[in-house]
Amino acid sequence: MAYAIKLLLVTLLIFCGAVANAGDFSAGFAKLEITPTAGEDEVFTLAAGTQPATRAHDPLYVKALVLSDGKALIAFLSADLIFMPPSAYENILTRLERQGVFDQLYVGVTHTHSGAVSDDKLDSLVDSFAAAAEQAVERLEPVEIGAAGVNVVEAYNRILRNADGTVEMLWTNPERRENRPVDDTLRVLNLRKPGGETLVNLVNYSAHPVVTMDLNNVVVSADYPGELARAMMEVSAGETIFFLGAAGDVNPFDADTKPVETALEKSRLLGSKLATAALGAISQIDDHATEGDFRFESLALDVPFHAHHVNAGKTMRAAVNTLVLTDDIAFASFSGEYFNAFAVRLASASPAQHTFFLGYSNGSLGYVPTIEAAGFGGYGADPAGISVEVTAGRDHIETAIASLGRLLRCDCSRKLSSKEAR
Repeated sequence: MAYAIKLLLVTLLIFCGAVANAGDFSAGFAKLEITPTAGEDEVFTLAAGTQPATRAHDPLYVKALVLSDGKALIAFLSADLIFMPPSAYENILTRLERQGVFDQLYVGVTHTHSGAVSDDKLDSLVDSFAAAAEQAVERLEPVEIGAAGVNVVEAYNRILRNADGTVEMLWTNPERRENRPVDDTLRVLNLRKPGGETLVNLVNYSAHPVVTMDLNNVVVSADYPGELARAMMEVSAGETIFFLGAAGDVNPFDADTKPVETALEKSRLLGSKLATAALGAISQIDDHATEGDFRFESLALDVPFHAHHVNAGKTMRAAVNTLVLTDDIAFASFSGEYFNAFAVRLASASPAQHTFFLGYSNGSLGYVPTIEAAGFGGYGADPAGISVEVTAGRDHIETAIASLGRLLRCDCSRKLSSKEAR
């Protein structure tokens, strides 16, 4: 590795069949609305400062999914927000850890660029996360666990590399102009009741939720992740909790659509397409598991700031969590906007058939480009736009791959190719 990752805190919790008998799976789900109140709340815009919320086009939620194997409790929490300040992440994690209920936490945002709460409601946001988690625990019921993945070509790499070595940004791409390939796998964790009825789906896709984004005006919307959840509910396919993948340099084709009514319709169409794909994938699952043993590691890492950053010479905290639900289903989470090539690397090297890349989880490092991308530049890859050293992403992915190898009792490490090591 280009720099040594210092393990400030390592919590290693491995539950395996060699130690205890497999337990029955159970799950609970809850959601609480956090939509800004029109005429009362002021929320930020990305370019024009803070403005009053005049209309909520669709609701924003905090959602909680809790999983148990009879011994451990794992909590997945996600909010329809563009981001949370580091202090909010810390407060939420501290609050939930203090309760002493959960063995591992995944706290993230869907990253919808049309989702925000006013600064004076950050404390109540912490309360919402805690309350949703508590409700999900209270609603635990037996489930069967299955996973599937399907390719859905609805996203593109937004950084164009020109022959002369320069780059340009392709912010929106309704003509579907071809660029470098991306990981366009839609991954679905399907949790169904013993009778076959779906309780909840965890859906994972890598495309910035920016269809309804407006840099200068308040647009309150959960964007396509919210529309995906709505479409699933409309056909009685259960609730949906969404986690964005490695979307640091990836947009949906209809990003930044104007005017807002057209954007909302495009968002609905994308959500519906993804829902249809998810339903098709779920229908192909023929091996739902009813019992097993969760295995997981939670790593807190000390990451150096970039040499050009105002805090150069200092470090910031990041989290890499790994989780194995069954031998075929695994998760790895990362604290930032990782470039898409990292998802490709994780999927290709993971020993589990279905490996979910959860970005924007348990903190935020900002943009995390590959070393190669940083050499070209572009939004999210220029020194001025990144906070951490450019080797951070590679090292974090390799840390996760090694962890999954340990959890699945195999050695997944290999020597990096010369291109990957650059």
